[in-house]
Amino acid sequence: QRGRQLGPEPPASVSLMAGLAAGIAVDIPLHPLDTVKTRMQAPEGFLNAGGFRKVWSGLSAVLVVSVPGSAFFFVVYECARHFLERRVPQVLQDEKYAIGRDAVAASVADVSACVVRVPCEVLKQRMQAIGPGTGTPPNFRETVRRVSTEGVRGFFAGFGAMAMREVPFALIQMPLFEELKHRHPWAAQARERGDTGQLGLIGMQAGCVG
Repeated sequence: QRGRQLGPEPPASVSLMAGLAAGIAVDIPLHPLDTVKTRMQAPEGFLNAGGFRKVWSGLSAVLVVSVPGSAFFFVVYECARHFLERRVPQVLQDEKYAIGRDAVAASVADVSACVVRVPCEVLKQRMQAIGPGTGTPPNFRETVRRVSTEGVRGFFAGFGAMAMREVPFALIQMPLFEELKHRHPWAAQARERGDTGQLGLIGMQAGCVG
């Protein structure tokens, strides 16, 4: 019988640092591609929105808000997984329900993270799109000032749409990631030996596949 017990809950600081590292590893290298995508979707057209100029515009918003948002996701995700393992009825603690528990934890974490992620997206996209006739995108402080004139709603514009997009993705991604880690041919021996290096390598491989 393969157990799926999670073991001791990791300290929030560990989940926080893991999330920060994941956010930096993903958001920063892919930022220029995200800028190009945003400008291609801009109503004024790709070239008028800036084309391939200043593709790092909006990176400050990512560093200030989005990367901490990734950290927040993993903190909530790990807390939710362990809470569900401890508190669900005994009948639902069977291994066959582990994927369902992971899916619920991922959904809770993703909706929570959207509270941080949506304002970042709003600020980042405003900074990425260079208006026609202007060669310089607005800086972070100026963008915050402009959005603040729209009130709190301005920072959370598109919250529902983002949640509807992100939650189904998390429902598939995180349970698949956890299952791939668990079924990896090296996983059982690595857990028995407490080999954190090999467990980390297993997690990287599962993340690439998932």
